[in-house]
Formats: sequence, structure tokens, C-alpha cells
Amino acid sequence: MKKTNSNFSFILCLVVAGILLYWISLPVFGVVSPQERAALIALYNNTNGDDWSSTYGWKKPPLDLDGFAMPGTEKNWYGIKCDPDNTTVQRIDLYNNNLNGALPPELGNLANLTYLGLNNNQLSGNIPPELGNLANLHDLELFSNQLSGSIPPELGNLANLHNFDLGYNKLTGSIPSTFTNLTKLVNDWSDLTYNALYTNNDTLRVFLHSKQISGDWQGAQTVAPTNLSATPISSTSIDIHWTPIIYKGNSGGYRVFYSNIPGGPYTYFGITADKTASSLPVTELNPDTTYYFVVQTRTDPNYANRNTVDSEYSGEVSGVTCHLVTISGKVTAGGRGLQGVTITLSNNGGIKTTGYNGYYCASVPYGWSGTATPSKRGYCFFPVKRSYCNLKANQTSQNYTTSQQTRTISGTVTFGSSKLPGVTITLDNNGGSATTDANGNYSVTVNYGWSGTATPSYPGYDFTPANRSYTNVTADQTNQDYIVSVIIILTLTSPNGGETWPITSLRNITWKAAGISDNLEITLWKGGVLIGIIADDINPAVGFYAWTVGQLIDGSMVSCGSDYTIKIKETGQSPEDSSDANFNISPGITVDAPNGGETLKFGDLLQITWRTGCLSHNIKITLWTDSGWEGLIKYNINPADGSFLWTVGDVFDSTGKAKLPVDINLKYKIKIKEISTVVSDYSDNYITLIK
Repeated sequence: MKKTNSNFSFILCLVVAGILLYWISLPVFGVVSPQERAALIALYNNTNGDDWSSTYGWKKPPLDLDGFAMPGTEKNWYGIKCDPDNTTVQRIDLYNNNLNGALPPELGNLANLTYLGLNNNQLSGNIPPELGNLANLHDLELFSNQLSGSIPPELGNLANLHNFDLGYNKLTGSIPSTFTNLTKLVNDWSDLTYNALYTNNDTLRVFLHSKQISGDWQGAQTVAPTNLSATPISSTSIDIHWTPIIYKGNSGGYRVFYSNIPGGPYTYFGITADKTASSLPVTELNPDTTYYFVVQTRTDPNYANRNTVDSEYSGEVSGVTCHLVTISGKVTAGGRGLQGVTITLSNNGGIKTTGYNGYYCASVPYGWSGTATPSKRGYCFFPVKRSYCNLKANQTSQNYTTSQQTRTISGTVTFGSSKLPGVTITLDNNGGSATTDANGNYSVTVNYGWSGTATPSYPGYDFTPANRSYTNVTADQTNQDYIVSVIIILTLTSPNGGETWPITSLRNITWKAAGISDNLEITLWKGGVLIGIIADDINPAVGFYAWTVGQLIDGSMVSCGSDYTIKIKETGQSPEDSSDANFNISPGITVDAPNGGETLKFGDLLQITWRTGCLSHNIKITLWTDSGWEGLIKYNINPADGSFLWTVGDVFDSTGKAKLPVDINLKYKIKIKEISTVVSDYSDNYITLIK
């Protein structure tokens, strides 16, 4: 035993001496604090570090008692950058490194961290509120993970944050109002899309739009539907209706839940086929029972976000199934449910009114006999009524169809002793319109009980009377005649004041003309002073002139401004008209090529060309589909360059560093946008990319 103990002591001395020799051989550097080292180790342990794609340096022998490379080596750990003296951690960049697990709260102890990049991993769970302690953080990159829960309001404490990217996760709930404190965020650079986030704060909404890379952070959020209602259909079913959300792209649907208790717990019933649906009948319920319903929106994994994203529950709505002995059905008009039809049941059976979808459900005493008669002003019903005798079981599918009663308004339009064809008689309040025939006669069919105004029109003519008013039309209205006289008309209709037209864009100058014998001249004025001629010798009957905004007839361009007007004038004659008020010529961008219809091959070189005016900043070029932003083509281009040579198919992420895949099965458009403003333009139509 003594010999064994002696050998052990000798070996221990050798180990200690080896460690001392290692430390003596190291260059003289500082050491990060135990607290910061512990934060890094917590990140490794929490996210299954042994399975990371790269762990270089983290456990390089010799190891400390904590199982990791010796203190002072942290600057050599993969993805970690320290200050030059190795005293504090400044950057963590573990992009696409197979991190799997939850973020540890200890990350909030990295007081001097300026960059936290953990995107494109499998991080899950909530965002730790302790990240709000990172007062020196400039960039927070957590996109394309599986993070869930709400965004902690503490992130609003990151006063030095320039960019955050939380997109492509499954975050839910209201965005904290504290985000308006992030005043150093760069415009058009952060990203919140493809989550389940919302806000009811208009100030925060506008602020986040200005920071979002695509300019719209709300358009791809899986939020709960609104305006829920519950309509009983029968003794065992209730129809749930809602207003669909904005984001209908990618597969998914609305999940309906129910409960016998207000506030749940809820039982899942079913899901709609897609996110365009606005209702779902809940069946197999108990009769004469109150139920409580909520709806949750779901978006399935897709090319943009690999997660299943579920919204929060909607607001709760309640409904009561019908009594045991019921008469139920639906009233339709033209195949659609008709709301507001009264179903009157004789013999003390009561009265019911159809809901928004045309359904009704009436309860009657056991053994009841009588008739059910539908009615609604201006409608005829088939059958006219239904008869029942000694009811002892539910009567379902007791349906009615309708046709709306109509009346006609008719008359003749005359010009002197002649009948005038081609005059349009327009009725407001959904009354429709008609045109006089070769004999000057017209006839318009309106719904029973219609009220509104009928107005005749024909270019170059006045009418007596100018219009006719009607209230509650329940009988045909004949001899509703008009007499016309010729007038001279020259009226500028657009721009007529208040418009904002981007310079270089194509806009129609429009007018109405009648009785004009000569061609027209169009001129541009600023502050009441003539600037120049836009066009001349224009046929007045055409009614419009396609103007490249800002361009005069000699090819020169005017400057942007807010006090412009247009004047149109008959050449050599007095009829003329001007804009009623000033319109604006604003900074503008026009995409010239590719502008739609082109088929482009991957790898080919293509000149993207544009025209601009009055811009104050450089521009960026991005690629888009119907579903939204696909990637960055080029950032920070001088707009005066007028073109950029693109290698077709090369698109990048928001950092401009990592290439993104491009799907040849989609249709694309080019978007050119001024950085830090909303001035932009798209290709007019889609382009096709092929291999």
C-alpha cells in the first residue's frame, strides 16, 4: 500500500507540473470573468453543444474542472470573439451550427456583447428577458429557429440596438410597446415576419413598419381571426363565423375549439381547409346547451418558415343549441343565405329571424301543431308556408327559397322633336343603370322598396330635370322623361388637386370634353407660373394623355414640388380648365427592365435598369413574389447609375452575405426602393426564372 500511495503522489505531482508548464508557456493575456465564462458554458450545455456542427476550441485539452478548455482560451472557441486583451466577450456568431434547445438566461451577463447571432438553428422555448440587460448590443439575430411565446418587454431596454431579426420563428402575442425605445434601429433592416405577432398600438405599428426590411411586418403574421359570432343551426350544431386574417398565403387553416365553461379548458373540434374560410359548423353538440368557442389560426411549415405557427386564441363567443323539439332550416336567395327573414309559427309557436347565414332554429312545445310562414318585405317564398301536426321529433332541413320582387322605372329622353339614344340613366343605392334605345326609351328594374336617385348623363348635354328622386318604390314608375340641350364641356378630371405623382412614373391626365371643335394643349404650372408645355395637338375625344410625370414636350424634366397644376385649353379658343387645387410631384423610381414577361436563365447577366428623380438616398434592389420578399439583389446603389448588371438568380439574405435558394416554380418581380424612405417601384408584371 505504501508503494501504491507513493506512485499516486508521484503521478499527481507530474500532472500539476504539466499544468504549470502549460500556463508558463502561454502568452500573457487577460481572462474573461468567471461570470462571462459561465454564460458561454450555459449556452453550450443548454443547446446540446456536443452535437454542434463545430465545437472547435471549446473542449480542447487541457480541460478545466468545469470540463471546458482552460480559462483564457475563450477567444479561440468557435463562434466567440473577445476584445484584444481577452477580458470580455464581444461577439457570439453561431449561425447554422445545429444549436438545439433553450437560450440560457445567463447570456444576460455578457455586459459588453455587441453581436448575438444564433440564427438558422433549432433553438426553442422563450426568449429570456435577461437579454434586455445587454446594454451594448448592436445586433440581435435569432431568425429561423423554433422560438415561441411572447417577446419580453425587457428587449426594449436595448438602447444601442441597430438591428434585430426575430423572423421565421413561432413567436406569439402583442409586441411590447417598449420597442419604441429602440431609436437607434436602422430603417429597412430588422425583421419580425412569419410569426404570430400583432399590436394594437398605432405608434408602435408605424415605427416597426419603418424598421422592417420589407416595409410591412404585419402581412405574414399568423394572428387570430376577429369578429367571431355563433349561430345555432339545430339542436346539435352551431355555426361559427369570423373575419379571415390578412395572411392567407401558404397552407393552414382556422382551428375551432369549444367548451361548456367560459374561458375553457377547450376541446378541439376541427380545422378549415385553408385561411380564406370564414366559418365552420360545430356538430355533435348537446341540445339546449350553452357552449363557448374560440378560434386559432394555424400556418403549416412552408418554404419561408419551417415551423408550424399557431396564433393565440381569438376572443371567446358563446352560443346555445336549440331545444329538444325544434324546427330548423335555411332560407336562401340565389343560393346564398338570406338574413332578416321572419319565420312566424302559428298556435303560439313564436317568431324566429334568420341570422347572417340564413339559418333559423325555432323551439316549439312537444306535440305542437301549426304552420310556419316566412316573410321579408319585397320577397316571395317557396314554399309559401309549411304545416306540422303533433310534433314529437326535431324537424331539420325545413328550407325555403326566395325571389325578390321588382318594379320598373321607365321613360323617354328627347332632344327637341327627336328621341335621343345612348343616354345613360344611373340609379344610386344599387339601383343599376340603363341606356336609351334607338327610340330614346329606357327601363330600369329595381328591387321592391328601393329608394334613391336616377341621374341621366351624356357628354355635351344638359338635362331637365337634372335627376329624379324616389322613395320606397312599391309600384312601377312610368313616364319618367327627360329633355336635353347641347352644352360645351371641357373639364379636367385628373390631376384635380391633392394627388401625389412620383416623378418618372406614368400617369393619365384625364378630362371630359363635349362640343369642342379644335385640338387641346396641355401645360404645366407651378405656383401660378407657366413652366412649359406637356403636349399639344391632342384630340379632345380621346379623354386622356399618358404623361411621364415631370417631362415636358421638349424632353426636359421639372423638379419635385407641392404646388403644381395642369391646364388644358382648346387651341385658339376660349374653353379651358385647370386643376381645382395643387397636386404634388414627389421623388420617384420607375423600373424599366425587367418589367414583366421576360424569361431569364440562371447565371445569365442581365441589366436591371431604372429612372429616378429627386432622390436623397441610395437605392436597393430586391426580388419579390406574391408571398413577399425573397431576397436582396444589391444594396446601396447610386440611383444616378441607372442600371445594375445582375447575375440572374443571385439573391442574398438581409445581411448581403449568405446566398438564398430561388424556386424556379414561382413568378417574380423586381423591386427598387430608396433606402430609408417609402419611394419604390416594382416590375409591372411577372418574370420567369429557368435553369
